[in-house]
Amino acid sequence: LDPQRQANPDHYLVAASTSLVLDAAHLEIDVEYFLAEAAHGLRQFDRGDLASARAALEAAVGRYAGDFLEDEPYADWAQSTREGTRAMYLRIVRILAALHRQAGQTDEAVGYLMKALDQDPYDERGHQGLIEALTTAGRHGEAQRARRRYAEAMRRVRADLATRPAGTRSVVLAHAFVGGVGAPPEASDSERDISVGGVSLVPVPVFDDIDYVALGHLHGRHTLSDHVR
Repeated sequence: LDPQRQANPDHYLVAASTSLVLDAAHLEIDVEYFLAEAAHGLRQFDRGDLASARAALEAAVGRYAGDFLEDEPYADWAQSTREGTRAMYLRIVRILAALHRQAGQTDEAVGYLMKALDQDPYDERGHQGLIEALTTAGRHGEAQRARRRYAEAMRRVRADLATRPAGTRSVVLAHAFVGGVGAPPEASDSERDISVGGVSLVPVPVFDDIDYVALGHLHGRHTLSDHVR
């Protein structure tokens, strides 16, 4: 905290009964700044102020230096914060990728999608968004390599499922625009034309190998197939 010993001994530590406690008033806790900037960016995004949202979300991404207390992987008390900050990071990185794609900035979009895949190599939406962004930009060699990485990631997921006891069910929880059956989906006045992760509409057959898919619904419930709802 103070390798040069410039502050008084009680500047960062406070005695509390039989314990020593960090004085947060004298510390800059990076995870708190990250979450605050990310939340501000998301509020701006929800309001439709995309320029301000992008600036705030990019600042938040710059503060994310990796998993919270990654050198303490077995500390149960840190698990919820670690998972929460990682989920927030993935969420804002996907939004930034979508914003850059919408602006025609393929290199920036690809960079953010790669950041998402670095954190979660099995993120199916991230792989699909990367392939679509590269293909749209005419970068077919890179798109082909991305397809191979995607296929390998999904092969590992299915191989893991095959090692589970007989009868193990696979369940997906996702927020995505899914279609491909019946009438085309109709947009409402409360929706904006933006695709998070780079995929504007996910076809139902993507989930053919999954036992049950639970989708988030903004306005009402829909049944797309026997196992996709």
